[in-house]
Amino acid sequence: MPLDSLIILSRLRQERRLTTADLAPSTQKSEQETRAALEKLTEAGLVEAHGMGRGRTYTLSAKVYGKAGQKAD
Repeated sequence: MPLDSLIILSRLRQERRLTTADLAPSTQKSEQETRAALEKLTEAGLVEAHGMGRGRTYTLSAKVYGKAGQKAD
């Protein structure tokens, strides 16, 4: 798994719900590159997208919380 993806998953685990703009500084990539990483994580079922456009937020999927033995909020 790419380092960017691990950083994104870690941030989402800590802060629950973030936008692409929130995550881009952590990955040290552009918003476009961060969005591409988020889309790959979404396709893999690790992240869920909520909303549309610039207001779109991301959370860890219920599948990830289940594997960790936690409840998804």
